[in-house]
Amino acid sequence: MKKYLILICTFPFFFFAKSQSASPQVIATAGDYFVGTNMSLSWTLGELITETVTDGTYTLTQGFQQPHYNISSIEEPKNNNNPLGDINIYPNPVADQLNVSFKDMNQKHVTIALIDMNGKILINDIAESTTSVKQLVMTNVAKGNYVLRFVTKDGKFTKSFKVVKY
Repeated sequence: MKKYLILICTFPFFFFAKSQSASPQVIATAGDYFVGTNMSLSWTLGELITETVTDGTYTLTQGFQQPHYNISSIEEPKNNNNPLGDINIYPNPVADQLNVSFKDMNQKHVTIALIDMNGKILINDIAESTTSVKQLVMTNVAKGNYVLRFVTKDGKFTKSFKVVKY
């Protein structure tokens, strides 16, 4: 009888039990977050020792204040027979106009496609071999993440970028 009484008394506590969480939280004596026109500042008081180590390729950081990395390009193997040469896009993130610069392009024309995350092609344009900078108007594109894909005339996929519209 005593066992049943203990079981009945402890049963309601199971409804209020909580498990651990993996969300980034810190208990500190002070901290704040400020946003300006060109930058933001976030600080936490209470982390005694943190260190950032880099070898030029990889970065290892410690502590609660971690940067958010945004990958904007997929590195592809270096190839001496690359038909597009070097391609750079700027600014990224973009508001109104995206600039695509070409260097050492040896194709007559290259198709440029801006694709949303559902696979829909929003912008389809062509860059000629004489083009050094191609400008894509982004005013009619909604805020979000997109893929900018470059395809040669023979249909070979050559390069892609992640583009963020704000």
